[in-house]
Amino acid sequence: LGVDLGTYKITFPVLQYRGALDEVIPTATEDAVRAAYCAAGVSTGWKIYPGDHLLADNQAVGDVVSWLGDRFAGRPARSDC
Repeated sequence: LGVDLGTYKITFPVLQYRGALDEVIPTATEDAVRAAYCAAGVSTGWKIYPGDHLLADNQAVGDVVSWLGDRFAGRPARSDC
């Protein structure tokens, strides 16, 4: 599962998260996207929550709001690459 960013250049940080029990998006897909972002030098936040595909959103909401607040405040994103 290679992810080729090709001519696309992402110049902003991303926050990627998943549920450990996600039954919708395969782990290999998430890992490949993360690896491609990291290889391209994209600042990539990464966290795994204990829920499934839908529960992870509820579990992540506080971290997502905090992460976005930091971006709007001009604070640099931490990378987990």
